[in-house]
Amino acid sequence: MEVFRYFFRLSRPLEFDIFDLVVNCVWIIFLGIMLGMIFLLIKRTIERERMIKKLVMNNGFNFENVEDFLTFFGCKTESGKIWTSKPKNITLKPYSGEINLENTNISLFSRGDRRIVEYIFSVPFKNNKIFFFDYEYSVSVGTRTTSVYCVNVALFKSNNDIPSFYLRPESFFDQIPNLFGYNDIDFPHRPIFSKKYYLKSDDETKVRYFFNDTLLAFLESTPNLYIESKNNLIAIYHNIFSREDEYLNFIENVKNILNFLRA
Repeated sequence: MEVFRYFFRLSRPLEFDIFDLVVNCVWIIFLGIMLGMIFLLIKRTIERERMIKKLVMNNGFNFENVEDFLTFFGCKTESGKIWTSKPKNITLKPYSGEINLENTNISLFSRGDRRIVEYIFSVPFKNNKIFFFDYEYSVSVGTRTTSVYCVNVALFKSNNDIPSFYLRPESFFDQIPNLFGYNDIDFPHRPIFSKKYYLKSDDETKVRYFFNDTLLAFLESTPNLYIESKNNLIAIYHNIFSREDEYLNFIENVKNILNFLRA
């Protein structure tokens, strides 16, 4: 019995040491994961900025000063004033910060919160210019952020009279209202387009005129795009951050769509 008690006393510190070792290992693993996530986030940001700079410089595009961007669209920063802490040389440091674009009445810019605009640059188009930028926003339930959405956006202010409309990829749930006669705008001679996209507008006649057959055919072969038009302001976007080759393709798609829309 004394021998058993002796070994029991010896084993207690050993068990305590093992417990401490396990706890320390868990903390080290947790800290390692956190540091790894921070490293990947920093790496992603640096790589994204390098890619955008290369894209802009190699193709003769122009980084835009955020003040000019906001003035052009009649918007403001989240704080209600222009950011003054950013370097004046936008070419060296593209803009990144929270911007309130709700004044545009584009539904994308009223979703969620913590709306971040990054890497604003412009592409010449018909004696005007198209603005391109990365856009992030988060959606929260209560005090908990559940999702963060990353979007490539093209924003264009047309000098022509463009009807208001909203186009997005059609989903399964869009079929349910159809059963009760609440249909979106379909084109019988373009069943592929009508199956791929959901199109809504308060001015169906005018929208049918602007969505000519050339545009419909183009959209049939270019899936997963979103197009919104409000007060002659057109936003074209998709829910990804494009790589360099994909971004160039997106820019060309935007130009084609604006041409087909007679914007």
